[in-house]
Amino acid sequence: MKIPAALRPAVAQAGARALDLLASLRPGQELAARVLAPLGRGQVRLLLGSTELVAATPLRLAAGDRLRLVVEKGLPQPVLRLLTEPPPGQPLKELARQALVRQQPPGELAGQARSLAPQAQAAPSPLARQAVEALARPALSMERLDAPALRRTLAESGLFLEARLARGLPPLPSDRKLALLRLLRDLAPRPTGPATSPETSAAARRPSGEGLFERLLQLVEAGVSRIQHHQAASLAGDDPARSVWRIDLPLQQGERRDELQLRIRREAPADADAEAGWEAEVHFDFEETGPVNARIGFRQGQVSCSFRAERADTVQRFAAALPMLERRLEAAGLSVASLGCSQGASPPPDAELPRGLLDEQA
Repeated sequence: MKIPAALRPAVAQAGARALDLLASLRPGQELAARVLAPLGRGQVRLLLGSTELVAATPLRLAAGDRLRLVVEKGLPQPVLRLLTEPPPGQPLKELARQALVRQQPPGELAGQARSLAPQAQAAPSPLARQAVEALARPALSMERLDAPALRRTLAESGLFLEARLARGLPPLPSDRKLALLRLLRDLAPRPTGPATSPETSAAARRPSGEGLFERLLQLVEAGVSRIQHHQAASLAGDDPARSVWRIDLPLQQGERRDELQLRIRREAPADADAEAGWEAEVHFDFEETGPVNARIGFRQGQVSCSFRAERADTVQRFAAALPMLERRLEAAGLSVASLGCSQGASPPPDAELPRGLLDEQA
């Protein structure tokens, strides 16, 4: 839909107002409009706010139609596009796409944050040090990795922040997403004075010479996007009977820091008397093992474990340890259905995007 540059408003005295409206249009801006009348020859008279405009369009529009428009181009020849209601699930997929572009794994964020630590220590504001500490968060010690630690890490991961708020519960004090969102708010540049346009307003908020804070802001945004990506991926499944949670788990092994990626899946029981099925997939890439995927399933009182590694020596080590694993599972009161180990590609769970997430024509 195009609004002619040589616009002739329907009411002569509204001319200045219409031109002011056209001059204020910015790409991405959304507008609500109502069709006053079709004029024929591909033109309609629109009412935007209290201003009438003539628009050229190939669409068949009737008087009274209410439109949602987005500005694609401003002056000298503004272009408006008609917005339709998004199909079910589209906002979620769009969130996942946006988060996927901006996110970074926490291990990368921690490394980049630690490289900024000397500058943060020298910065006059304590905010820089707080951001570095939050991004380079302490990792779980391998010696202290147990069920309570996993439950606490999952609860504080930020995945359930909105769910708690929706139930009227206060957020956990150590919720990671909440901490990053607060940093995002505090690191965001502040307006320095009145602005006459969105462009000058954005420029006024951008502090001069604050390279450290701008970089920290980017890293915090990437951390928030990582959590949003996990949240969107958890909600983007097509099966309502299946729940999926993804989480990053930092591990400290001596002087070395590693990352575990966990994906936990719960399948609702087929009937009221049956138990839910659970499956956990763990991906890690240690120096000693190379990339490994471990999958643990629990269904109908039985547990099954399978390991897939890329290196042949790792497969041999896991295969040799399977009898000991079976004895320990049975000692814990679990019935072992199957154990296995194989060699092959072991991509992280992030490599498997929700179906349809990138299902677009180029």
